[in-house]
Amino acid sequence: MTNYQEWFGGELSLIPVDESPAMDQQPRTGDTIYHSELRGPAFTLMGSDKSGSASRSAIVVDCEDEEEIGRVFGLASEGGRVMCGLGPAPWGGSYAHLTDRFGTTWHLMCSTGRA
Repeated sequence: MTNYQEWFGGELSLIPVDESPAMDQQPRTGDTIYHSELRGPAFTLMGSDKSGSASRSAIVVDCEDEEEIGRVFGLASEGGRVMCGLGPAPWGGSYAHLTDRFGTTWHLMCSTGRA
């Protein structure tokens, strides 16, 4: 989340497992995070360190313009794996699908214009 804070800005709060209500139910390794929240003027990203059989999740970003989707795509794809490069979406606008270098899946959309 600290890397995403560098990308998007905003205020980051982190609650370690050791300071959470679940501190007796979750295994602790190093600085495991129970809950993280990154808040910006027009977004909130939340996450946690999960163990065991936790399912994978994805981040969906609907960008306001082509410049922003290009910026986010560049940041998220660096060192990651692109499944669908940034381009025109069949439903209009632009779309990209990728996994960043941290293993997080991203779906990027922009409903105005085309890439």
